[in-house]
Amino acid sequence: MTLLERDRFHAGPSPRPGVPQAQPVHVLLMRGHQILETFFPGLTTDLTAEGALLLDWTADWQFLSPWDWRPKHVSNLKSLICSRLLLEWYLRDRLLQMPGVNVQEATTVNGLTVSSDVTRITGVNRTTSAPAKLTTR
Repeated sequence: MTLLERDRFHAGPSPRPGVPQAQPVHVLLMRGHQILETFFPGLTTDLTAEGALLLDWTADWQFLSPWDWRPKHVSNLKSLICSRLLLEWYLRDRLLQMPGVNVQEATTVNGLTVSSDVTRITGVNRTTSAPAKLTTR
């Protein structure tokens, strides 16, 4: 599988032009967190070691209901809080460790090619900024 990426990647989590919303803090909500942990075992441990926070929604935050402030209590409703830069960098690094996965950086997709009967996508038309860098691990 080849991922075509318009930007060039950095060695660690750092800003790039194609992701202008990456600087603010992001919350990986509970279900997304659970799904990613099944695909990338150790995600929680690894990201918290890199500075992400594990948030227990009912113990770490207090909510105001129409009647009063809700009491805090420990639950299993946990989410990860980190920058999108960190999350994206980590997931890309783990994905590229999988056999058969590679990335072609500095590549823009200009359109799709289709079968003669127009029922299947058969490829992409692309432009690559010179020099193209194919990343595999």
